[in-house]
Amino acid sequence: MHLFSVTDFAGEPGESEEMTPAWWKIDALPYDLMWPDDRHWLPLFLAGKNFRGRFLFENPDRILDFELKELE
Repeated sequence: MHLFSVTDFAGEPGESEEMTPAWWKIDALPYDLMWPDDRHWLPLFLAGKNFRGRFLFENPDRILDFELKELE
């Protein structure tokens, strides 16, 4: 998947089947309520880092293996 950061938008975020939008402080993100891979890559994304990763899931809730590399 590819990730994109948006710094300016108009309108209101909308609810989807997957989530209900909510605002959180970065140091209080509810990782326990998120997909299990989020705790690994999201801090890099929020820090503005470029990275490449691979996650192998047994099911949506269990990561069997992952590789995450910060790019120059």
